[in-house]
Amino acid sequence: MAARVTGRASRLRRAAPGLALAGVLAGALALRLWAFGGLSFGFLSDDSRYAAVAQNLAHGHLPAGPSEWFGARIAFLWPVAGIFRVAGAGDYSAAVWPLAGSLASVAAAYLRGRELATRRAGLVAAAIVAAAPLEVLMGTRLRPDALVPALVALSVWCALHAAPARGRAAAGWALGAGALLGAGWSVRESALVMAPVVVAAGWRAGRRAI
Repeated sequence: MAARVTGRASRLRRAAPGLALAGVLAGALALRLWAFGGLSFGFLSDDSRYAAVAQNLAHGHLPAGPSEWFGARIAFLWPVAGIFRVAGAGDYSAAVWPLAGSLASVAAAYLRGRELATRRAGLVAAAIVAAAPLEVLMGTRLRPDALVPALVALSVWCALHAAPARGRAAAGWALGAGALLGAGWSVRESALVMAPVVVAAGWRAGRRAI
């Protein structure tokens, strides 16, 4: 009986960080739904131009002309176009991809905190990102602001894993870091300013490769 109770307590301790992270993510989702933004159709607003390009893509029309250069932001608007094709264009369907990115930022904060310090530090970092006002406000708007932080943060996390790894594992983590940073660049070009951070995180792996 005592062994059974001890085993159950051990399983609960192992599951506690995951349950806590799930709670943080649920809280983050609730805050973003409470502050739901949707599309803004103000004069020359970015949201309306993004939505128009995504709708054109959803109907099979590739970007054409200087007014649709946003269509080259593949990791940003092409998934939205896929959602529009399945669910139709609207406030809620336009918010799905940015919302996923915003929640990914919360998870990425936990992963980096856990890697650099402890699980508790990761949970604190995730809670801070979950409740950050700018993250909450941008998490349901069709803009790059919610996606770039997630992709860059996950790129740094992959680079951190590449640093102690060796051989194919290191190459795989490094490839993931580069691919995620490239995706961030395709969402917004300014994401490349974070390249030095990614390089610094994976510096040891790079030196071994050289």
